[in-house]
Amino acid sequence: MCRDRHRPARRNLAVAELASRFNKAPFCGSETSTARNRLNGQNHRRKVVSVKSVLLTPVLVFVLVAAASAATTSHMMGYEIQTNDSTFNLKSSDFVFPVKVKFSKPGTNIVADKAHGNSARKFATFDGNVVLHSTGGLPVGGREASKSGTEPSTLTSDKLDVDGVRKFYAASGRVHFTQGDKVALADRGTLDDQTHILHLEGSVHVGRGEQTMDGNAIDYNIDSGESHAVGNPVTMKAPEPPSTSHLMGYEIQSNDSDFNLKSTDFVFPVRVKFSKPGTDIVADRAHGNSERKLAFFDGNVVLHSTGALPVGGREASKAGSEASTLTSDKLDVDGVRKFYAASGHVHFTQADKFANAEKGTLDDQTHILHLEGSVHVGRGGQTMDGDKIDYNVDSGEAHAVGSPVIMKAPIPPPSPSVLPTKAPKKKS
Repeated sequence: MCRDRHRPARRNLAVAELASRFNKAPFCGSETSTARNRLNGQNHRRKVVSVKSVLLTPVLVFVLVAAASAATTSHMMGYEIQTNDSTFNLKSSDFVFPVKVKFSKPGTNIVADKAHGNSARKFATFDGNVVLHSTGGLPVGGREASKSGTEPSTLTSDKLDVDGVRKFYAASGRVHFTQGDKVALADRGTLDDQTHILHLEGSVHVGRGEQTMDGNAIDYNIDSGESHAVGNPVTMKAPEPPSTSHLMGYEIQSNDSDFNLKSTDFVFPVRVKFSKPGTDIVADRAHGNSERKLAFFDGNVVLHSTGALPVGGREASKAGSEASTLTSDKLDVDGVRKFYAASGHVHFTQADKFANAEKGTLDDQTHILHLEGSVHVGRGGQTMDGDKIDYNVDSGEAHAVGSPVIMKAPIPPPSPSVLPTKAPKKKS
């Protein structure tokens, strides 16, 4: 039987044409040109061997196509694939890996119990014990060193769908993400790499160190760092730091919240409650910045303490250890300056003591409580009215000004007197 001397050249040409067809690019490789020239320069008794006769396994074909497209940005290509069983349709580009499979490229690998998809449509579904590991942040937009950071990260789930055309990823079933001290848990999650929105839904729990947030759904912009959470309620917890802080150490509950992980700005547009042992603050809404230790409470503000107001971080301060309540229309807290400002229908009560004013401030560094505007303070039946009153919460000294300052103290009723009785005369 006559040996076909040109069979290797025809085989190389067929493989190169296949790879080029998958990449939708014209023949341009040197190997393709060489193979074509060798064939064109010879007379053939038979036609060029068909693609179906190329002695390559589906796995090798898929790896060849992936390697050929590695130079271009792709969410499916550029991976080396390892498995013990595979099915690949060269016409439809459908592939099936019914057993354990590993997709890998420098910096990223994906492992799953099985996978299927379509290479031409750049779609893949990974199913069963999915683990996506990256040594330099999740591969968002083809950027391992993305804005999410360069720390190694791991995503695990029961299922992961990848749409390379839409640049859309969907994980479901026990979704768990870790990166450094950051963690996120949810029933399901999606990442839209065109809008840069990471959406987590179902029993969502996210945290960094000891700071945590729980809710029904959380949207997070991986570029801007902005997040929006909804729940019934959304619960945020921040531990008490080593240094004195007037914002940290609170558990926060609200049905709606926005938080920016980069700027640390936060907004609670609906009813919100800040609480920690001994103290809670409730308001119709609140906003501020956790890093700068600023918080602004607005609408029906109620600050309640079971052991005096938290002055200087001391619940049991010199003001006493009795329960107290402060209400106002607005309350601003500056944790750095340790300065508090209440305005609008300010009312304070503690046991038999009370104070009313249009506005008031507390400077926790000078320990001066300043009340201004129709000030009325009292204890029991004793009262004082004035335009302004300054009170030192440590020394107990007070200074009042007004036009005029009016002080009232009830006059105690006189004690009943006993008239002296004359001694009876002695009988003579």
